[in-house]
Amino acid sequence: MQENNPTTTLSSVILLILKELMTLNLIQLTKDKNLVLAENGWCLFDLLPKELIKVTYTAKWEEDFEDIRRGEKSYDEFINSLKSTMNKTIDYLIANKNTS
Repeated sequence: MQENNPTTTLSSVILLILKELMTLNLIQLTKDKNLVLAENGWCLFDLLPKELIKVTYTAKWEEDFEDIRRGEKSYDEFINSLKSTMNKTIDYLIANKNTS
């Protein structure tokens, strides 16, 4: 992998995320090669804070990916932002575990 190629880095990030989601049985690949939520994915979807499941959230990721591709944002900045969001989400899930 070329370290300085933002497209290669972005592809690596996406593949890493997809592989992890599949490992956790959150998504699965259908016979016609579509990605869909698996049973665990639907359970998690129902528990997530509503702002994380809005289209605007995934649009923000698309902006971030484009910024990485153009070299305007680093891979580390994206990952740190993602880690922060995930930590807040975990805190939310823990705080609300008895309400679902």
